[in-house]
Amino acid sequence: TERPLWEAIQAGFDWKNILAKLGWDPKEAACDSCGVARPSVFRIRSQEFFCKECVSKAPDDGLLYI
Repeated sequence: TERPLWEAIQAGFDWKNILAKLGWDPKEAACDSCGVARPSVFRIRSQEFFCKECVSKAPDDGLLYI
């Protein structure tokens, strides 16, 4: 349902929390390029996570810094 997402938004907009509610939990993710845990960037278009080092290899359209 949409209720958990709506509650997350009302509690204070936090991209990490919103991504988790949508099924892309940054705490459980790894960089799609090198595999390092706890990535810092999510690419919306391809639904990929990247670390600080690998984000330079990703197209810069739709990057969400988390």
